[in-house]
Amino acid sequence: MKNNDFIIGANWNTEQFTKDFGIASLLGDYSYATLGFFAQNDWKISPKVLVEGGLRADFHNQFGHFLLPRIAFLLKPNTYWSVHISSSLGYKTPNVFTQDVELVTNYNNFLPINSSVKSEQSVGINFDMNYHTLIADRIFLQLNQAFYYTTIDHPIQVVAVGSWYELANGDYKVNMIGTDTYVRLGIGGWALYFGYNHTISKQKGLGIQVYIPFSPQDKLSSTLSYEIENKWRFGLEQSYIANQYIYADQKVQDYPLFASMIERKFKRISLVLNCENLGDFRQSKSEDLFVGPITNPQFKPLWGPIDGRVINLSVYFAL
Repeated sequence: MKNNDFIIGANWNTEQFTKDFGIASLLGDYSYATLGFFAQNDWKISPKVLVEGGLRADFHNQFGHFLLPRIAFLLKPNTYWSVHISSSLGYKTPNVFTQDVELVTNYNNFLPINSSVKSEQSVGINFDMNYHTLIADRIFLQLNQAFYYTTIDHPIQVVAVGSWYELANGDYKVNMIGTDTYVRLGIGGWALYFGYNHTISKQKGLGIQVYIPFSPQDKLSSTLSYEIENKWRFGLEQSYIANQYIYADQKVQDYPLFASMIERKFKRISLVLNCENLGDFRQSKSEDLFVGPITNPQFKPLWGPIDGRVINLSVYFAL
């Protein structure tokens, strides 16, 4: 059809885990397979309006089937503005090899996934506006403002069962609402970027309303770069992490991070010197990383850098 782009497809994903012989763990072998089918139609109603509709069906050999619709609208009232609105469903099957498990325990005392554990299911809504223009024929300006909301049912968590651990569904929902602001200016070889993200993530249930651990509510970042075409590229970057909570709504220290980069380009070789965490912020400067005797330490949750300054030199070859 003239004003429609129709896409259909299928995919097959597999995952298999086999425990090494002799490892003392109850965690069993597993083999997952997911067969998926998807279809999408992009309908260009007019030069200023585009509608995207899609549907995906996944069939998992252990956790059942999932039907995932998606709808989106793209509006372009003129050459400067564009507006995008979308909503979709999602899911995540239980899997022990996640960061949450690694933070809480090791796999020697982890139980196999119980057949009663359900997959997480999510609903998301996104809205963003984008504006770009050229000022005085030499200054490029781009503005982007986004808003989003996501809710997750049957969130999967790690729970203790005596001296063992296992995955289980929480009796609460996870709600996330946020905004993201992006500004970029460019003139000649100079470019300036500024970004701000504000996200509130909470667990809400019967008598429960706590912040999601390790999810900073505020992130500010900026980058200044300068490039001499085919010769040099310089960059300075800073970010600020604020209002972060760990377990039981315990707020941790806000902290800044600074970085720099220098690149020298030759005909077929580029040398890049990169420096991270120039301010040498480390969590260990704010608190001890463990408590108790060194023979039986109890490690605290990691919520910030622990490496200090990191400097590396890279060499790129163009073949």
